Amino acid sequence: MGRLTRIVVTALAGGALTLTPMAAHAAPATSDAPTSDVTAAVPGILGQIHDTQIHDTKGITVTSVTKVSGQQRTWQINYSTPSIDPAQTFDGQMAIRVTLPAGYASHPDKHYPVLYLLPGGGSGRVRDWTDESGKQGKAEQITADADLITVTLEGGKVSWYSDWANQSRGDADWSHHHLDEVIPFVDANFRTVASGKHRAIAGLSMGGYGAYHYAMEHPGMFSSVSAYSGAVDIESASVRATVAEQLVKSGYQPDSVWGPMVRTNKTLVEANPSSGEGADNLASIQRDGTRLALYAGTGLGSGNPGAMAIETAVGANTTALHVRLAARQVPHTYIRYTTRTYGGFKCDGGHDWGCWNADLSQDLPLILRAVRA
Repeated sequence: MGRLTRIVVTALAGGALTLTPMAAHAAPATSDAPTSDVTAAVPGILGQIHDTQIHDTKGITVTSVTKVSGQQRTWQINYSTPSIDPAQTFDGQMAIRVTLPAGYASHPDKHYPVLYLLPGGGSGRVRDWTDESGKQGKAEQITADADLITVTLEGGKVSWYSDWANQSRGDADWSHHHLDEVIPFVDANFRTVASGKHRAIAGLSMGGYGAYHYAMEHPGMFSSVSAYSGAVDIESASVRATVAEQLVKSGYQPDSVWGPMVRTNKTLVEANPSSGEGADNLASIQRDGTRLALYAGTGLGSGNPGAMAIETAVGANTTALHVRLAARQVPHTYIRYTTRTYGGFKCDGGHDWGCWNADLSQDLPLILRAVRA
């Protein structure tokens, strides 16, 4: 087990709480404010931090743990890793957010399945699915009654959830980091059911691609994979142009992720869920028990021209993959919509949070069924 980070809870004015990491050998706090181990003296939700200690694991050095403002069950864990240059992120640091089930503290012997959520690209951040402002992701609200640990990953400015082919501007082993370092970290620090049969992954836009790419890359690691407005056909002209534009805007070369952005590039084709080979791989993992799900809007109901254009493109991606899977007689969830309301969330069919919250709300019961099987 790696270095231990002891989480000390300090009560602030107005009842706010801050969690500060201390080295395991550090002297006890001397402040007059009440400080203690989380489970020893703080009742209720703060007792949900597993063991009161979050420890480092291979590739991850914890730098801080804080309870997310405006959320009841969500914590952010900041850390450093040699796998990713922090300049690849908007906030200059790597982080995950962990949303624990409501009964986590009161059932200390219980272990839970895990849902990994991936944000989108261009402006996506680790906070998006559990946004403090209440204007974006509502993952904590949506999972309120679910016996499930939810973990949101950092997607960087334009990671495309891949180990980059060109890393001349800094380390960018995103796939390796998430699958080989973050998942073991979560399993080591929280009471998870550490098995692919009890693990799901879902993402929006770029994150939808990431979910499918990770599931293809590591068969058996997930029992359910979902894309919401997913850019799941990276050979399409629209996605190739978007990726190149995002990379250049962020200060990277357009060939950074997969190499040359041309359809004759074997690396690009092999990483594409919607290629013939990709669809064959998805058919294989579905036969072995992985549930597949695709959700997207038509873009036609959106009053925002930008959101309409993006959703029209990723909707075409979604349909292309659906057609590939259907041709192989692969069972999967496929839902296209114009406007709708689901789980109390209004969706205009565009590339926006009203639709992604509705997607997760509709998808969650099916995810739970898959991870409990």
